[in-house]
Amino acid sequence: MRFLTPKLTILLSAIICTFCIGCEQVEEVKYQEVSKVPLSSDVELEVEEDKNKNLYIELDTTDWEEVEVVGIKSCKYSAKDGIIQIEYHNDSLEDVIIDVRKDGVNKEYKYLLNNGPQRKDIITLTEGTGDYRIRFLKKKNSTSYTLLHQFYIKMEEDTNTKYLVSTQQVPFEDSKHLQMLKDTLKSQQFTFKKSAVNYATGMVKYDTKKAEEVSGQTMFNYKLDIDETIENQKGICIDKSVLLASILRSEGIPTKVIHGYRGTEWHSWVEIYDDEKAQWQLIDPSIVLNAKRPNLEYNKYYTF
Repeated sequence: MRFLTPKLTILLSAIICTFCIGCEQVEEVKYQEVSKVPLSSDVELEVEEDKNKNLYIELDTTDWEEVEVVGIKSCKYSAKDGIIQIEYHNDSLEDVIIDVRKDGVNKEYKYLLNNGPQRKDIITLTEGTGDYRIRFLKKKNSTSYTLLHQFYIKMEEDTNTKYLVSTQQVPFEDSKHLQMLKDTLKSQQFTFKKSAVNYATGMVKYDTKKAEEVSGQTMFNYKLDIDETIENQKGICIDKSVLLASILRSEGIPTKVIHGYRGTEWHSWVEIYDDEKAQWQLIDPSIVLNAKRPNLEYNKYYTF
């Protein structure tokens, strides 16, 4: 049985969701120009290929398939759902990254391999149907990498399954406090989704000090820990968004975490799928509930 700290127990028991936040329908959320994204992956990496290896594998099946990758214990793919599951057996993978790019889309998603005790990562393909290039790269220096493996996935169907699972960028599978938090939210007078939104927006405060401390980090090496956010009851925009997405995904509600611009500032928010309306709704858990909401445009860039 898991027990919450006394501090956390008091905080959870004090959740009174008596406020409301509006849901904005997602219509034409624009994509930001690559040149305007801070510390993004718009700079092409210098990659040295090993000509002696058969690196190119075409994968267009709808079933789970497995392929061998240097230094990786298991690498499975579901082209139908856009999910890649990776397990490792190496003790040190700090210098290996996964680089994902969809054909025709001028941006890359980079993932640092999990060097923790779980030895497992799940990443998702979130740019819609089409061909994706997946590369495993080992770092040589700050801008130069050696190509360990490369393959292509053709995703012919874009389902919401990928927005229900625990992934590297929305990690909740091993949370210590999530279930007890959800039990508390379910005891509220509102629907579970509304209680979760109210909690992430109103009870989890914005951490200005942390925002200053992590300034300059990229989101790809930022440490995500929803238990820390729950315990401290505060976090920056990415913490609040990932926590909200974790709460909802774990209850079967498809939720995206979006990174992009709100106005002129780099920001994170979520999109929640509404089954009744069959549409995504934009929720920004970093907006102060009682403050005036300036009419700032949301420009999405990365989707997780």
